[in-house]
Amino acid sequence: MNAPVTYSLLCVDTIAQVARAYTDVFVQDEPMTRRYMIDPDTFFLYARQYVQHCADASLSIIAEDTISSECVGFILCCDMAKDISTLWREMAKFLSFFPDAVAIIDALKQKCLHRDMSHPGTTLHIFQIGVRDNYRKQAIATNLIHHICGHAKKRGFRQIVADCTGPVSCHTFKRCGFQVLGNIPYNSFSFKGRKFFAGLEGGISLVMREL
Repeated sequence: MNAPVTYSLLCVDTIAQVARAYTDVFVQDEPMTRRYMIDPDTFFLYARQYVQHCADASLSIIAEDTISSECVGFILCCDMAKDISTLWREMAKFLSFFPDAVAIIDALKQKCLHRDMSHPGTTLHIFQIGVRDNYRKQAIATNLIHHICGHAKKRGFRQIVADCTGPVSCHTFKRCGFQVLGNIPYNSFSFKGRKFFAGLEGGISLVMREL
């Protein structure tokens, strides 16, 4: 029997549990992050600060188990006009742990996005979406996407873009009305003379939906 789940804006009261869920899901399951083999405790320290800034922006949605109050899913977003590397002093250091991942995402943006999407309040950027393993196959990711689309439209955004690092997330976004703008296969990407993601199946896709 599926646990009852409720959806709400990420707020300061839930920062710690969302950061823990974000750490658990991405360190274990996200293909690019997993390849770096970063220490979960180190990841969590930076994740908590990042989630704090997402909460301050009031642009992210979380899913909670109504019985345990555990964060079981999240969709973390920022205004496309804001460079996340400048969100706080330690963000650049956090991103430095994942240079190839940052580079492939930047390359995909340069390949697919128009300059006018960087105007403040125009484009919402979904950076991460995740669901805890034991809560999957309950349409939680789909519901998170629908909730964020509704919230973004109320806030005046005209479109949403998202980075999909695997076929499951890409398929989920496409079912929610997103279109694929472009893709970079992991095996083909080279950064500073090395193919860090060589042997990793699939690729990273950029998807978009008009609101």
